[in-house]
Amino acid sequence: MLIDKIAEIFYNHTERRTMKMKIGNKLNQLRKLSGMTQEQLAEKIDVSRQTISKWESDSTSPDLESIV
Repeated sequence: MLIDKIAEIFYNHTERRTMKMKIGNKLNQLRKLSGMTQEQLAEKIDVSRQTISKWESDSTSPDLESIV
């Protein structure tokens, strides 16, 4: 499940800086592999499409509570 994979990314990174550098690209890849749009993913995890866009561009980093 996509949400489980996203949560796994967070648990696998111990250093926040490393996580931020990789999370956006990984989230984008997983979303596209799942055939989802940013809007669809946003609805699924109850955030805005703009939030997904910011996460994918590494403008902001998601907090664990947002995706679990």
